[in-house]
Amino acid sequence: MSALRLCLERPLATVLSPGRRCAVMPFRYDPKHWRDRAEEMRRLARNTSEPALKRRLLRIAHEYDELALQAENSISAARAADPINKQ
Repeated sequence: MSALRLCLERPLATVLSPGRRCAVMPFRYDPKHWRDRAEEMRRLARNTSEPALKRRLLRIAHEYDELALQAENSISAARAADPINKQ
């Protein structure tokens, strides 16, 4: 993501390519995408009575939560490296 700068109007939803206008951010950089997936896995786990499946779904939910944190860290790093934000 070093070649991309965050679009300041919508920092969590868009990125700015050099010399271009705002573009949609790939889902891998969108924490909301991963949190929504995690919540869906937790919902499925609540609705199953099979213990092994429940554990697996909760583990997947935890992994999606970790991806959301990584996405947030990527956004934070991009903001910190953006010379426009340092003004």
